[in-house]
Amino acid sequence: MKLSLIFYFLFLQSLLAQVFEKESHQAFIEKIIQHKSMIDYYVKISDESQLAGRPFTGYELNEISETSAERFKLRKEALSYIELTRPLVRKKIKTHSKIPMSDENIEKIVKSLSVAVTLFDTTLYSHLKINQDKKLRRLLNEKDQAYDKQGNELKTTILSLFSLKNRKQLIRAIRVYEIYFMNNEKMLNEPSLLYAHQAISSSYYYSQFKNDSNIKQLKEIVSVLEGRISMSFKSQADFFAWLGNNIFYQGSKLFGNIVGGFQKRRGILYQDERFIAEVERELQPLDVLLEKTPFRLTNNFIPGYWGHTAIYLGSVDDLKAMGIWDHPLVEKHKKDINNGKLIIEALRTKVELNTLNKFSDIDDFALLRLKNPLSFDEQRVHILRALSHVGKRYDFNFDVETGKTIVCSELHYRVFINIPFETTRMLGRSTINVDQVAKQALENGSFEPVLLFLSGEKIQESMFSFFAQLLNFKINEGFTPVGNF
Repeated sequence: MKLSLIFYFLFLQSLLAQVFEKESHQAFIEKIIQHKSMIDYYVKISDESQLAGRPFTGYELNEISETSAERFKLRKEALSYIELTRPLVRKKIKTHSKIPMSDENIEKIVKSLSVAVTLFDTTLYSHLKINQDKKLRRLLNEKDQAYDKQGNELKTTILSLFSLKNRKQLIRAIRVYEIYFMNNEKMLNEPSLLYAHQAISSSYYYSQFKNDSNIKQLKEIVSVLEGRISMSFKSQADFFAWLGNNIFYQGSKLFGNIVGGFQKRRGILYQDERFIAEVERELQPLDVLLEKTPFRLTNNFIPGYWGHTAIYLGSVDDLKAMGIWDHPLVEKHKKDINNGKLIIEALRTKVELNTLNKFSDIDDFALLRLKNPLSFDEQRVHILRALSHVGKRYDFNFDVETGKTIVCSELHYRVFINIPFETTRMLGRSTINVDQVAKQALENGSFEPVLLFLSGEKIQESMFSFFAQLLNFKINEGFTPVGNF
């Protein structure tokens, strides 16, 4: 048993060395503090979007989700650092303790305490701010595989950071700080400990809970926080909103699955060798594919002209040229990619990779391309972002702000995060339909049409004009579309 504890302690020491190998103790604390200011920034974004009556943009959703994921990783690193000093404060340290303690151990405990109180302060502040913002709270608390978010992480943070075990350790660490450090003139003047000393002395945690009499107050604060986020929601209003969304989701799913099974015939372009060959010759990474299937019953319930959209991933050679062939996200899907499944699409089952051959069960088809080519670095980011959504369930709520589930048009909203797609407010949620993706290929948009097939026939002349008319768009006089049409 003692041997296993020794190995565990050595492992934690190794972990700590890795954490601080690239950055100083001060830089680590500053990184924790920086996340507090990020919360202020995201609350501001949330307030602005609500005042404007708009959803978070794709860029905002990505930025907030990425930062929150980084925050949880940083919290784990900080907790592992705090864990290192647990063996040093196993016993209760009395106010006038005379237990011998080396300067080395005092230094470790003081640095650990500075990280702990900073983490406590910023976490408490962040949770109180988030708890007042329903829109932001639901986003941060949502499960989303694309950002490795497990869901219900607000509660998880409270339970892990403010556990009874951690509270006891921090109080004992405070005793070491006051008894051994504050009375050690040599250590007080040590430059390497000055920042840690400042972090502790200016901490809300230290000022409020350094006395045993205030432990009860801390326990009450933690209990309140746990209660408020125990269901991942703040109030009954949140709960009923979730319940309403869930009822709508289940009803929409049932309807979609029933209607989606009706298909009168195969598409005109289904497995057409000339069509497939021409499209394959033209395809470039991150091209957008649009399709219409008037022979399916679902076509009658989709707003606008186009009924479905997908994204072309790129060939094996493309992925190798970009240097991401061995990336874990690509590695996960290598078998499918090697089998020609190079198209990412959100179907009623889930987001998956498919072949162009399977996609070709259609009558009408359009291929869109970004007007401004992306660099290799930008392509890599976009492709990996698209792959991160593979496996997600279909979003029968059609809500662009949810990341746990997704529909075909939402996939583009989440991948092309710098494009200002239009959205529509419907039943209390913001949605995006396929035509709103397609409209980005009009004269002021970010895409351009490259290929167009209508009723199985390729449109060669006046292609842009035909494409615009499908979207009920009137071309301005004197406008010249990008590309050779």
